[in-house]
Amino acid sequence: YMIGETYGDEQLIASYLNNGMMECQFDFNLFFTTRDAILKDYEGSFVDVAKTMESSFYWYGHHNTMGYISGNHDQPRFMGYAGGDLKFGENDREAGFSRDIMVKDSLGYKKLQSMMGFIFTIPGVPVVYYGDEIGMVGANDPDNRDLMRFSGLNAWEEDTKSITQKLTALRSGS
Repeated sequence: YMIGETYGDEQLIASYLNNGMMECQFDFNLFFTTRDAILKDYEGSFVDVAKTMESSFYWYGHHNTMGYISGNHDQPRFMGYAGGDLKFGENDREAGFSRDIMVKDSLGYKKLQSMMGFIFTIPGVPVVYYGDEIGMVGANDPDNRDLMRFSGLNAWEEDTKSITQKLTALRSGS
């Protein structure tokens, strides 16, 4: 099973999904639209999410195996924005070099949990970027590649982990 990582419109991404090629790709278009709807107050729209999802289903099918992601090594971590330390429009690579990115607003965990709920309940394959299941923070690469933490989690991180585990069990039917 091979999953590709191609940025571009749906037609470009779909061009890699043929017999003898990749089984699926990350759906960056739906990720960005959903991230914006959840994180950008009054700028992102769930109407836009519905339109993007309709376009994805048109190109990849309603029963596709596309990878619906919580984040990616080429992007700032979702919690960097959701937690209020990163701002859209700032140099997110420089931010990781100039300061420790942290969670300033615990409401960000609820926003991440919403993103997890979304990717686990739509057709396709949910792909959780390591650390997103607990809400790790970080700016753009390389700040988004800290070592995974398995202990010493705060209550918000434990809650996010628990919700992600429940979504995983729900998704797998166990």
